[in-house]
This record gives sequence, C-alpha cells and structure tokens, in this order.
Amino acid sequence: MPVVARSRSGHALLGLVLLKLALHLSTIGLYGYHRDELYLLACAKRLAWGSPDHAPLTPAVSRLLEVFFGASAPTQRLVSVVAGALVVGLTGLCARALGGGVAAEIVAAGAIFIAPMFVFASGVQSTNALDQLAWVLASYLLLQISTADQASTRRVRCSWLALGLIVGVGLLNKYTMLLWVLGALAGLIATPARRHLRTPWAWAAAAITLAIVLPNLAWQFGHGFPAVAFLAEHHSAVRKNVAMASSIIDQVRLIHPISFAVALLGIRAAFQPAAASSIRPFAIALLVILTVVLLAPGKAYYVAPAYPIIIAAGAVDAAERLRRSTVRLRAAIAATCVVTGAIGIVGTLPLLPPWLAQRLRMNRFNRELVQFADWREVASQIAGTYHGVIASPSGGILTDSYGTAAALELFGPELHLPSVSSGANCYFAWGPAGEPDELVALGYAPDLLTTFYEDVTPVGEVRSPSNLDNRFDFPRTIYRCRAKRSRLRDHWALLRRFD
Repeated sequence: MPVVARSRSGHALLGLVLLKLALHLSTIGLYGYHRDELYLLACAKRLAWGSPDHAPLTPAVSRLLEVFFGASAPTQRLVSVVAGALVVGLTGLCARALGGGVAAEIVAAGAIFIAPMFVFASGVQSTNALDQLAWVLASYLLLQISTADQASTRRVRCSWLALGLIVGVGLLNKYTMLLWVLGALAGLIATPARRHLRTPWAWAAAAITLAIVLPNLAWQFGHGFPAVAFLAEHHSAVRKNVAMASSIIDQVRLIHPISFAVALLGIRAAFQPAAASSIRPFAIALLVILTVVLLAPGKAYYVAPAYPIIIAAGAVDAAERLRRSTVRLRAAIAATCVVTGAIGIVGTLPLLPPWLAQRLRMNRFNRELVQFADWREVASQIAGTYHGVIASPSGGILTDSYGTAAALELFGPELHLPSVSSGANCYFAWGPAGEPDELVALGYAPDLLTTFYEDVTPVGEVRSPSNLDNRFDFPRTIYRCRAKRSRLRDHWALLRRFD
C-alpha cells in the first residue's frame, strides 16, 4: 500500500481509538459502583496468588488504582478504559495484517467500538477488559506468526515469546484465557498451520506461560483447587437457569447485530476454498470455543473476546462490498451503525439519569444495569437498622452477598458499623469476621440462621433507591439474631454461597 494510504489508515484508526478513550473518560463518572467493582476492592485488600472465583491480576490492578488515585468508581475504571481503546486499535491492525485497507480497518475497529460487550468491559473495572485485550493481542501475535514469510525468522521468534508472555499474564487475569489456548490449538491442528507448532519457539512460549502461572497453580494446589469447586457450582447454576438457545441468541445481542454480521462474513471467508489459511484457524477456534461454552455450560459472554480477529477478517470482505456499493447505501449503513451504536452504548452502561432510565425500563433490556446502585445509601439503610436493634458492643453483620459485604466494608467505617461476615465467594475463604454475640443478617433463610442463634426476628428491609430487584442484594429482609447457640465457625460451611 502506498505510504500516503498507510498514513491515512493510521490517522483514521488512531482517531477511532482516541474517540473510544474520550467517550469512556467523559462518562465513567456518571454512574456509581457496580457490585463487582466493590468486591474487587475488597479482594484488593487481601491480595493473594489465587482465590476460588478469580485469578490474582485484576484485584492487584484495583489495589494499585486505589493507592494512586483513590477508591472511587471513576478512577477504578481507568485501566479498563485504556484496555478497551487498545482492543479497538488492535482489531483494526488485525484487519490490516489480513490485507485490508483503510476502509477495512475502520469497519473492523468500528464493529468493536459499538459492540455492547466491549462497551461494557471498557466502562467497568472487572476481569473482562484485560481478558479481551489479552485475547486480541494473543490472536494478533499468532496472526503475525502464521503470515510470516521464510525470511522473517526473528519476527516469528519474537512473536512466539511475546505470545507466551501474553497468554501467561492473561491466565493470571482470568482463567477463561484457557479457552483461547484450546481454540488456538484446535485451529492450528485442524489446518496446515499446524506446522508452526513444530518449531521449538512454540515450546519456549509454553514454558514462559507455565513459569508465569506457576505461583497461581501452587496456590490452587495448596488450597485444594477451590477454583474447580467454584466453576462446577457456577456451571451447574448456568445449566439450570440459562437455556442453550438463549446463549446462542446472546451472541448477537452481546456483539451487536451489525458487528455479528461482519463476523459471519469473516467465518464465511475463512472457509472459502481459496481463503488464506491464516484466518481459518481463528474461525475454527471461535466455533470450538462457542461449542465448549454452550456444552460446559459457561456464560455467553465468555465467547466475546474470540470475535475481534474474525470481525477483522469479515471487515476486509465488508469493505470490498461497500466499495462496490453506491454512495447512498454506504451513507445509510454508516448512519445505521452510528445510531444503533449510540443506542447500544446508552443501553449498556447507566449513562441516563436514574429517573429516566427507570421510566424507560432500561433494566428490562440489560440486567446488568441493576447491579449499579447508590451503594452508600444501601449501606446507610443497613446501618440505620443495625444501630436501632443491636445494643451489644460485640455485634456483627452477616450477609450472603459479596456485593453487600463489600459495600459495607467500604462505607461501614464512616457509618460506625462493625466488620461484616459473608459466606459468598472469597468471603467464605476468608472466614467469619469474629464471633458476635448478636447480629443483623441479610439473605440467609431464618431456618438456617437458627443454627447459630435461638432468636431470629425480622426487623427491617433493605431496598435500592430505585426500588429495583438485583437478585443478590436488594430487596432483602433484615433479621436480628440474638441468644447465641453456636459459633459461626463451627458451621461455616452451611453459609457458603457462590455467584
């Protein structure tokens, strides 16, 4: 491609990346904490090489952000914003590596820009943003390996070593990176690209990955692999509550109908007889990952990070089709992308004022919106009940939700509340916060609470300021528990909850 065209390409792609950054930096302060963000802050205070429900990197990032910028919702999201912008740029670079021009890069990057799952990950501190970045960067490096010519030995060697590093760090962030490894291996083995696995540099990459994840593996081994128990229970709940058909439909919803259509073009292109072998392994990988997630079963969004490389391939085809179309059709498609993308962004993150979002019933279209709340107000309701019914200086709080527990940890000191105990996820592994003579409890059934206290009485209720039900934290009845019968630690296993 001529230098001028490459320059235009770089400027256009950089413009989209900067627009992505600006969009999220200007909106991350419009909404409060997500319950998972509060939980990560709680985990950040107890850093370890492993846990039952997540790998150690993201809590460490939360801790660093808290140390340098303070524990606020907007500052906690800074790394996710940067990671999301990089995913957009890398997807455009994948299209360039596949032979696409300026239009293909913009189509590829734009398709990720408007994809709800990628929008959400960029606006919330969670394992998802870094997971998506690791998948796309790993795919880009594998693409560099598979498209290198005979004379590019140094480039291949460096790409393999970098790939080992990225996969290792990705696994320290989220265990679903194993899905990328599984899909990539299946794609390589099933195509002539399998020859790349015979190089010693592939084994060197595997050794780097193993060295990076070894501390986490040692932690899991030393603690009896609690992540396995968590995943088994987690997948059992998904199997019970989510139909396979729903997970398939969710692929379109999470990726955006237009972006999903571009991905379909990529899959079609990969299996054309004359298709370049460089993209076929990634198409096979996507299909393998989707099959595993549907059968395991896992959450539908686990598949999302596998789409960018396929969308990049589809963008090359889409750009050529657009080139042959009329100016009016291209303008109509562009306008549709902008309008539906804007609607999708507003429906993905709680950018509207709460009263308007509630009036439009936005939570019906995106259940995650209910997980954002005025958590200080929720903690204040619990504090009001606690101070009204607990007279003992050795009182306590017990909840079955990590969201409520983490909110009470963050806002409890200023509300003069005691330490909170919970059997949810990592809180279960941390054990009870003392053995209170009396306490207020939320989420647990009265019959279970009588295992620990003789007198269990409903004394109030916690509700969200918008009066919605998020299934985990509100509305919840508050029970006062008195006349201690046994220690929490004696029957702690009864209080375990995974969600």
